[in-house]
Amino acid sequence: MLSKINPSIFRGFSVRGVVGEDFDVLAMKDIGYAVGNWFRQVKGSRLVVGYDVRATSPALHKMLCEGLLSTGADVISIGLVPTPVLNFATDYYSAKGGIMVTASHNPAEYNGLKIRADRTIFGSDLQKIYGLISSDEPMFTPGTMNYDDPINVYIDTLLAKFAFQKYLRIVVDGGNGANGKIVPSLLRQFGHEVVELFCDLDGNFPNRDPDPSVPDATTQLSSIVVSEKADLGLAFDGDGDRVILVDEMGNRILGDQILMILAGYAIENKTADKIVYEVLCSHALPDYVSMKGGTPIPAPSGYAFVHDVMLSEGAKVGGEMSGHLFLTDDDFKFDDAILAACQVLSILSSSDKPLSGLISELPSYFASDEYRIDCGKDDGDKHKIEIVKSLREHYTKEGYSLEEIDGISIDFGDTWALIRQSNTQPVISLRIESKLSVNQMNKVKNAVFSQVAKEFNKRDIPWPLNP
Repeated sequence: MLSKINPSIFRGFSVRGVVGEDFDVLAMKDIGYAVGNWFRQVKGSRLVVGYDVRATSPALHKMLCEGLLSTGADVISIGLVPTPVLNFATDYYSAKGGIMVTASHNPAEYNGLKIRADRTIFGSDLQKIYGLISSDEPMFTPGTMNYDDPINVYIDTLLAKFAFQKYLRIVVDGGNGANGKIVPSLLRQFGHEVVELFCDLDGNFPNRDPDPSVPDATTQLSSIVVSEKADLGLAFDGDGDRVILVDEMGNRILGDQILMILAGYAIENKTADKIVYEVLCSHALPDYVSMKGGTPIPAPSGYAFVHDVMLSEGAKVGGEMSGHLFLTDDDFKFDDAILAACQVLSILSSSDKPLSGLISELPSYFASDEYRIDCGKDDGDKHKIEIVKSLREHYTKEGYSLEEIDGISIDFGDTWALIRQSNTQPVISLRIESKLSVNQMNKVKNAVFSQVAKEFNKRDIPWPLNP
């Protein structure tokens, strides 16, 4: 008999839900069977498995491996690692796939899986995996279980890749996630001076939100960077594949500006010309890439979709607002926040400007925060789809030009409003940006908020924002 599994945990590009509510630990064996069976059918059976710092991760990892082994998969368990190490190890061991037990930046009660082959498994393939969960399971010869630790190879590969013209004073905020295990040591091996913040591993995430891109997540990091007279701060997410920066003055730097630094460097040094960015990024990013002589290529929001477009377009550099950043080569084929952080440090070490100076040279428009609005616990996933659909119809009828790469981007004339549904949660996301002024941005924001609020009111969903 199958264990409890809520079908909604099979989301846009991950398996993710509340443990004990959406699925239980025993269910992970059934999910592992389905994942192993899918790989057996379409890719192959040599798989690498790792897990993050969450309290439920070791037990889920155990059940996952049992399910995989039951399909004949040969499993290499690499233990507790950041997701970038899982991705590196999957290619290093020439495996057909990698599975990470994690809920990334979600709160502690969540957990799930990120699944990859040569690209992240998402969309219809995830639904096919869900369809393979069955009580009528065919029998396979059990696979083999091996254990290895690729962290030293991963670190050695990074150490060989970068050189620094000067050493920096860096505050590393591990967010109590998996990167606290290796990043401070790695940076010290480079010769940098490191101040540690929340680098002890604690899957309850007691000190800040595991999502470093939320507005208050870097408050303590900013304070310590300033008080320690550090060159910059690095804030990582729960599973270590996202990074947000804080400059020497305590200012937060999100993924789109980090991507501009990386893209400008790559274009100038002729290591890349195509730059893939998600639609949540500032319009300043494609303008800057074009100004530098590169080709900006938009992608739907989400690291899996950015990577998919990169592979299709043959791009080597890409990223998103939340801090997933790609600098792909023969060793690093997926997004890697540690790799991206090292590249930023290398760029900064060769500059006579502080990080704030590098940022001041980038184009900057007038943008709101990203507003993530809950569409209700009951039927929230259905509501988010309906709301975006209704807003698309409204603004089309009003005669506005829409871009529909991901949700809708409404062009108000040098001012844009992006409205999209989350891939992982029952929320819609809103972001407004203007080339003209803060006043124009706020004017459009208030008008859009009022229209979105009407859609919430129609469905008796509380509207949390004032227009």
